[in-house]
Amino acid sequence: MGAEPRRVHHLLIAGIVTNGGVASTARDAAVRDYRVTLLSDGCAAFDDETHTIAVAALRPVARMLTVAEMLAELE
Repeated sequence: MGAEPRRVHHLLIAGIVTNGGVASTARDAAVRDYRVTLLSDGCAAFDDETHTIAVAALRPVARMLTVAEMLAELE
């Protein structure tokens, strides 16, 4: 018997170190064909400039929403 197919298709990503673990998780998920949404105000880096640059660099692989925008979509 094979493994049951995954039923997860869309990932919401948040966390600390936007330019570290958050970025690598988003890119890895995109390569694995997940739909990726990064909660841009749900993650942070060691300074605002680093965070802003990391978010901009992730735009090709992730949809960007704030936490409030995502909650509004879920309602």
